[in-house]
Parts: sequence; C-alpha cells; structure tokens
Amino acid sequence: MTLFEELDAIFPAHTHFYIVNLPTIDEALERCARLTGSASHVTSYNGQLIMTVQHGLNVDDITWLTEVPRPAEYM
Repeated sequence: MTLFEELDAIFPAHTHFYIVNLPTIDEALERCARLTGSASHVTSYNGQLIMTVQHGLNVDDITWLTEVPRPAEYM
C-alpha cells in the first residue's frame, strides 16, 4: 500500500496530501494555516508531518511542501 492510499483511507474527505518539510508541528501548523486558511489538517504520520486538503495546491514554489504522489488508479 502506498503512502497516498494509506492517507486516503484515513482521510477519505481529503483528496491531496503533502509532506511538510519543517522541523516542528507548531511551525507546520502555522505555515499551513497561512497557506490554506482553515481548509487543511496537519498531522504526524509515520514520523512525517502531513498536510491534508480537499483541493490541490500549486506547490512548485513552496520548498517546504512535497506532494504525495497519487497512484495511477486514483487518477
């Protein structure tokens, strides 16, 4: 099972998942809230900070976010 599939099972109402490359959950919560308002969740999962959202974000210029790849069967 891929990371995307695991997160999709845990957060069925969300469709996009991002690894937050920041040192603390406090910093991740603050930055993600500034980026998305109240439309996201930040959690620690398997030692990584993960942000979940209902709509995709353009994160090309955001160095502290990495999108979790969506498997082909989810496209």
